[in-house]
Amino acid sequence: MFKSSLNILLIFIFVASWSFSQEEDKDEVKVLYRKVIYGGVNVATNGWGITLNYGWQKNYKYRQVVGFTAANIKHEKEVKSFSPYYEDAKGFFYGKLNSLISFRPHYGGQAIMFNRLREKGVEISFMWSVGASLTLIKPVYLEVRKFEGSQQILVKERYDPSIHNRDNIYGRAGWFNGFGESNFNPGIFAKAGFFFDFASNHSKVFGVEFGCSVDTYFSKIEVMHGSPSKFLFPSLYANILFGGKLF
Repeated sequence: MFKSSLNILLIFIFVASWSFSQEEDKDEVKVLYRKVIYGGVNVATNGWGITLNYGWQKNYKYRQVVGFTAANIKHEKEVKSFSPYYEDAKGFFYGKLNSLISFRPHYGGQAIMFNRLREKGVEISFMWSVGASLTLIKPVYLEVRKFEGSQQILVKERYDPSIHNRDNIYGRAGWFNGFGESNFNPGIFAKAGFFFDFASNHSKVFGVEFGCSVDTYFSKIEVMHGSPSKFLFPSLYANILFGGKLF
């Protein structure tokens, strides 16, 4: 089911980008701003991050875009927990083995579907991108309660489901604990969506992009103990974007 949907998405991206890129050069005279730089916040059903994009006009209706996104990827079974033994306990995700941070250089396009007809109107575009998903896999470290004789202490240890449980976990350790044990898993990133540009000034960009995306990898990644390792990490996303246009 998901593979079929992904194939349809890729076909739609190809057809849309090809058809808009074939606009006749007579439309070029309508273009005042030849380049655009915009970025913002990426919020998805499986995480959040930041994004930056640079585009250049191919013709009146189509803009080529290169960009970069950095975002964390959460597992759908992540649920924040707290130790019942400490009032000041830190939150942690019980069963989480690895944290994922994806770095996504990507190339794509922006096809303008509806131009802004008045100063306070809305411009609607179809957006697509494909690229690499270079994902950092960092093991999760926790602060764990232990005893030295009759004295109770807290130590930082890599999460091990065979010895760590709700009775001895105090909370999460700092994110950089275990950073030296990280490794990269390469994959492919793709997204498609619609951008609604509400900017009242034609030289500015301000709006929201809604769509779906997927990170897929060549080897499976284990995130949660007791859950199957996965190749695919699909999501729905919303990008809040702002920037400016250049001659």
